Amino acid sequence: MTQIFVTGFDGYVGSHVVSALRARGIIPAVMARNDAAAAKAIAQGLGVHRVTIEDVATLASIAAEVDGIVHCAASDNPAFLPTNAAAIDAMIGGLRYGASFVMHGGTMVFGDTGRDGVGPAPAYNPPPPLAPRAALDRHVLEETRVRTGIAYGAFVFGGAGAMIPQTLVAAAQKTGVSGYPDDGGALWSAVHVADWGDLIARMVLADGTATGAMFAAAQTIAIRDAAQAVASGFSPPLPVRAFSSEEAQAAWGFFGAALSLNQLFNAGP
Repeated sequence: MTQIFVTGFDGYVGSHVVSALRARGIIPAVMARNDAAAAKAIAQGLGVHRVTIEDVATLASIAAEVDGIVHCAASDNPAFLPTNAAAIDAMIGGLRYGASFVMHGGTMVFGDTGRDGVGPAPAYNPPPPLAPRAALDRHVLEETRVRTGIAYGAFVFGGAGAMIPQTLVAAAQKTGVSGYPDDGGALWSAVHVADWGDLIARMVLADGTATGAMFAAAQTIAIRDAAQAVASGFSPPLPVRAFSSEEAQAAWGFFGAALSLNQLFNAGP
């Protein structure tokens, strides 16, 4: 039976990857960073490796025993990047020739796509804060000894923990207004997190050559329409209006500028 190791199994994306693997008859082993996580994994009938992301030697030895790895225990926090990079190198280095390594990523590393969108192999064009993450992604995809892939998501929704929808809702709760930047016309590829998790599961289980970058893009939304959907979720519905750049920055932080950009992708075959 195919053996898959999953990091971040109980996170927003990882939990849906686990569900997608189980739907295909694969019971993965998972990284449990503490006793509580181990107990949760055991309760779900999953295999357990009691290890942290910093323990690169153990991660490498685990990798040597599996057919593929899904790495979801990650973030774009610059302070975490060296730890993440070391863990990724250890896991990829431990995998046997031809095994698979798949992780998820955010599409902002490609910069503004324009309103016509981009095809399945766009060039990286990150804003300065994400340049190190883009470099890490390139490093992963340049690996030739094992199959590597990154499943990118732009506007991911559904469940608890969807970053952009959660940011919009939190700001609306605080300000009493559901806002959008500029004219709200920026276009984003949207996908439900369960479909993103399913894409990742399919990538790690795929046969053949290197997977490369793939995009979870089920539908297209304008940010203005997302703001309207957020407003309608309140009772009574909140007013909807454009935010100035200063208001956007105060309300959404990093996403204050990001939501003015187009993030439109062709999911490919």
